[in-house]
Amino acid sequence: MVRLGLVSVYPPRCDGPAGHAADLVRALRRRADVVVCAVDRLGLTYPDEVIAVIAEREPADHRRAGRILAEHAVDAVVIEYDETVGRGAPGMVDLADELGRRGIPYLVAVHNLADPPATLADLTAAAARVLVFSDEERTLALALRLAESGRLSVVPVEISAAVARRIVTLGRGIVRRNAVPVESSHHVSLDGVDAQVRAAFPPSATRDGRRSTLAADVELYGRLAAVAAGLLTLPAEVLPAAGWPTALVWAGTAVPGLEARMHPRDSGWAIRGLGAIANAPEVPEPLRRRARVRRNALAAVVPGDPDPCALAVPGLVGGAVGGRRALARTARRLHRAVAGSANWPWVADRLRPGAVLVPRALIAAGRALDDEEMVQAGVSSLDWYAGRIGLGDADGPARLPTPTERAVDIGATVEAFAEAYGATGRAHHGRLARRSFEWFAGFNRYGVPAHDPVSGTCLDALGRGLALGADGRRSPAAGLAHLAALLALAAADLTVLEPAGAEHLAAA
Repeated sequence: MVRLGLVSVYPPRCDGPAGHAADLVRALRRRADVVVCAVDRLGLTYPDEVIAVIAEREPADHRRAGRILAEHAVDAVVIEYDETVGRGAPGMVDLADELGRRGIPYLVAVHNLADPPATLADLTAAAARVLVFSDEERTLALALRLAESGRLSVVPVEISAAVARRIVTLGRGIVRRNAVPVESSHHVSLDGVDAQVRAAFPPSATRDGRRSTLAADVELYGRLAAVAAGLLTLPAEVLPAAGWPTALVWAGTAVPGLEARMHPRDSGWAIRGLGAIANAPEVPEPLRRRARVRRNALAAVVPGDPDPCALAVPGLVGGAVGGRRALARTARRLHRAVAGSANWPWVADRLRPGAVLVPRALIAAGRALDDEEMVQAGVSSLDWYAGRIGLGDADGPARLPTPTERAVDIGATVEAFAEAYGATGRAHHGRLARRSFEWFAGFNRYGVPAHDPVSGTCLDALGRGLALGADGRRSPAAGLAHLAALLALAAADLTVLEPAGAEHLAAA
């Protein structure tokens, strides 16, 4: 369901617009989550759905309301504008500016166009939609240049249910199109990570299947395969000159390594990487076939523990014959693992960052299996976790619940929120994915950039004793985690990848 904010006068005020707002909220609740910011000058006591009270003549109060609406994860806001709300009060424009700064679209419902103040044009200038209540008012709004024709809608003011249906329909479309505007562009940089991968797996050390693969190798091979498959789906112009050959080499390196013998507990990473290669049409068919055969064999021996199951799910989504059964079996295990106490909807008995893989896997599996209950379980768990890592605050960075914040855990967090955004279409999840990704660029509790945009390499972690990157440790796993997070954002249309030959663009 879309979550809407309403800014209006509201009961217990007893004037006409307040009663209309209460009727509208009751009608909206049948189709959406609704929270209210009540515009007031009387100091009344309001019901539970009112999350903030705005002093009518205080612009600072309007900005505060914008921050509170963002903290309540609204996808869009409806501003009721009439003779009691906004008339001559520049604070509404401040509220609109605050919403715009946070990428939250808003609709303005204009109830009275007689003698409109100049501030109304400022308010409607950036509105995703302007609602009026008759054809005559629509004609007048066009004459006053409050909005162009494409942003004007006529709704029947007398019937709250009809207004609610129209607002929810408009809200859903607006959220999907406009709620998460692209704020920055990124380049794909591979040279530094490729050098690290070649150092980790020199040609002479290529696995031939006759020896066991170490657990650390399995994780790196799995990451390498998944990123290689993702890179091969990108348009050629966004990859550096050697990007396509590099991705093919990575795929050709990873698959033989993941074919080697390994302990079943390490099969999660192997299935994830092999499944990515098996489902990538850009990979040569012989390599895809090898990956598919090995993936299907490993799917039968995945342990029941949540971590390997969560890792395996992305590699099972979209699988061939038998893959859907393995996916359903693995996803059911995960679903049972998070179906515990409502007060602790987390798979681990402590707030372990790596466990963010589980809600991401539940969402992905639920989408593939058309299981809405499974998707909702993953989304609910992820939303709960967002509040625990500082993302409930509308402005702060992600703060993982551990003294040392690892790049691989941040990367997994970005992928999880991007998956949630793909499932729900809610701007809230898109914004959280991008805020988490900004950790790599320095928007973290230490203010230290972990990612080098020129080489593409990334610091392993930031934390106590590491805040200044004093040891300079940059591993291929961290660089691949950054690439995987970037690919997840690009796949969800949450960022733009610039052509490889263009200048680096600063974040907006």
